Amino acid sequence: MALTTVAGGRIEYERIPGVRGGPTIVLLHEGLGSISMWRDFPRQVAEATGHEVVLPEFRAWTIEEYLPRITCPVLAIQGEDDEYGTLEQMDRIGRAIPGAQVLKLRGCGHSPHRDRPEEVLAAVRGFVERI
Repeated sequence: MALTTVAGGRIEYERIPGVRGGPTIVLLHEGLGSISMWRDFPRQVAEATGHEVVLPEFRAWTIEEYLPRITCPVLAIQGEDDEYGTLEQMDRIGRAIPGAQVLKLRGCGHSPHRDRPEEVLAAVRGFVERI
């Protein structure tokens, strides 16, 4: 794994090349950020969109203080039955980032990419096509 420094902390990341060029997709997993939890989903996103994917691994990090400074397009996805996150967190993301697209999946837990892969890939593909 490669390492980089962000806000004074060291993070690991994995870079999955795309085939089209264009923007890089960064997948963030707040709080419990372990790349291994994503399994093959990042590679599926790269294949479905043709864009490069970067996966940072954050151990004890929260995104909330950074939300107001985010100016790039954001798609936030969470299962309504997520046992680790709350829908209020998603609402905060939606309120703090202008134009953020928030997708809450019914009947889905903490791993939408595993629980509802087709719906998540369709949302990511549509999001990438719009930006």
